[in-house]
Parts: sequence; C-alpha cells; structure tokens
Amino acid sequence: LYFFFIGRALHLAAFKHCAVIFVLQDNRVLYISLHRHDDGMFYPMGEPKDYVDVGEGKGRGYSVNIPWNAAKIGDDAYRAAFAKIVMPIAYEFAPELVLISSGFDAAAGDPLGECFVS
Repeated sequence: LYFFFIGRALHLAAFKHCAVIFVLQDNRVLYISLHRHDDGMFYPMGEPKDYVDVGEGKGRGYSVNIPWNAAKIGDDAYRAAFAKIVMPIAYEFAPELVLISSGFDAAAGDPLGECFVS
C-alpha cells in the first residue's frame, strides 16, 4: 500500500514521467509505504524498502517505509501502523492531495502476500 501525500503546490504535470527516485528526492512529496518485506527476501527483492530508507537529498525524511517481516499480518497491525505512524506524519505534513496505490498482496486470501487484511 503506497501513499503519496502531495504538498506545497507540486504540479501534477511533474508526475507524467514520475519514477520513485524522483519522489524520494523531493520534499514536496511525502511517500509512505506499508509492505511485506521479510528482511529483503520478499518481492520485489533488491529495492530499497527497509525502514532505514528515508529518501535522498531534499527528500531525506520524506519517505517512510513500514516493512512487515512476517506473513499473516492482519487488520490489528495495519490499524496500529495507521494510528501510530501514518496518520500523525500525514497530519503534520498537511498535504493538498493524497494519491493511493493499493495492491492486493495484503488482502485476505491472496496466495502471494499471505496476509489477512480486510
């Protein structure tokens, strides 16, 4: 589950050829990702998705990764992450626009993610 919180008049035209690298280097975009990680062994392997990956340059501190290092994550873990991490950071950033990219790996019944989020 990826959230892009857009603030301070970033023109949407800038996203025409957007790459995650652009987002990770821009302090006008707050990027928050909740995802299964399994210590880097879960798809997509090799991409920076650990909690220590916080952005680069002007975007340092504007990228928040919430990696799960186990299958079977459910609603309680997601609610806790939202209450304690996602929403406080999002409220402080005060975005003008929120974009959500939601996969289904965390959905109950997905054979790849093996999680139980409803």
